[in-house]
Amino acid sequence: MRLGARLQAIASMIPRGALVIDIGADHAKLPIHVVQNGICQQAIIVEVTKGPYESAKNNVLLSGYASKIDVRLGDGLHPIERHEVDQIVMAGMGGMTIFAILTSLYANQLLAQRDHVLLLNPMNAGGFLRYALLQLAYDVEVDQLVQEDGIIYNIMRCRASTRYDTTQRMDIISILEQKFYALSLPEQFNWEWPHDVRHRDPLAKEALARELKKRVQILEKFGKGMEVLPNGLQKIADEIILYRMHNA
Repeated sequence: MRLGARLQAIASMIPRGALVIDIGADHAKLPIHVVQNGICQQAIIVEVTKGPYESAKNNVLLSGYASKIDVRLGDGLHPIERHEVDQIVMAGMGGMTIFAILTSLYANQLLAQRDHVLLLNPMNAGGFLRYALLQLAYDVEVDQLVQEDGIIYNIMRCRASTRYDTTQRMDIISILEQKFYALSLPEQFNWEWPHDVRHRDPLAKEALARELKKRVQILEKFGKGMEVLPNGLQKIADEIILYRMHNA
């Protein structure tokens, strides 16, 4: 099965022989590809609703790899057993959703003291997710941008570090969002656009320009003629200054 640039970038990060767990599998494309190409001998797909579950199951059956790809119905990591934890893919979902899956009580116990890698493609809230991953003792090994059909996506590979502590994680999970949004806008920007991504990724300039344009359009539409901007629009105006500084 041929993949688009986004899923191909994720597939390229999966080591041979790994067990891939794909949460929300986008019609089973990635698991079928890695098994079909001999990258993995086994894969697990988890879908939270019946429709996508049936669709993934049908695609796996049609591929001929039903004996190697297990499709399970359930929420997040709940259908996964401890000995299966290896390479966990969460692609095409919001950063806050990824965070919620990783920090459920079950996931916290499941992942504790288990060597594992996260392959993530957050569609938004990437800055918060990076911040949270560091606090949860993950090391971001790869952080890159990929373009497919005119859309620029962020792909991250994160490895659980030796700092992982179950008790400490549960203590800080509830306050991470509050702590992140208490940071200054320049600090939040640096989490959203890390220095290495801004200065080394060939797609960064285009991605920053798009985000700047989006904010300018919002401000022009809703802030036109206002002498004093409400808080939400003032935040966007401040972000425009930041984006212009880094997109010069």
